Amino acid sequence: MHMNAPKDPRILRAAAAVITGLLLVAAGLPAQTNVVVLWPNGTPGSENWTQKEAEYTVGASGLKAVRNVVKPSMTVYLPSPETATGTSVVVAPGGAFRMLSWDSEGTQVADWLQRHGVAAFVLKYRLTDTGTDEEFAQSQARAAAGRSGTGGAGAAGAGRGAPGANPGRGAGAPGL
Repeated sequence: MHMNAPKDPRILRAAAAVITGLLLVAAGLPAQTNVVVLWPNGTPGSENWTQKEAEYTVGASGLKAVRNVVKPSMTVYLPSPETATGTSVVVAPGGAFRMLSWDSEGTQVADWLQRHGVAAFVLKYRLTDTGTDEEFAQSQARAAAGRSGTGGAGAAGAGRGAPGANPGRGAGAPGL
């Protein structure tokens, strides 16, 4: 996927300042358990959001996912001084702006990077409102029924499909 870099120098300076600040803050923190809140006084544009962040387990895997994120943060994973390479990576778990695959695409990736001498920052970014726990469970059940061919739409399992695209700079991207 090709992404265009921001052309506004103010955006580039702000991004550089945030990354530099995170690295400076993280340098004094022990690895893995430290969370840096990106907007301590509320994220611009979502001050009136009322959804409650929720963690849940994905199927029988035991892996954690997160939904309804309103307060963006970064979880810091620093390598030991003996293995540190001087490289850092921002890890942004996927989930279609509905949820974050927190363990499988976030913390597990950061753990691996940390073991290989790379500082990792797992980004917890804002997400669309997926409703209450009950509403979310119902939507998950409907999605599972559609995938299994029991959704009542009359489509055979082998003939179903849906095109998809990464929204890139979509609804959740501005302001993180």
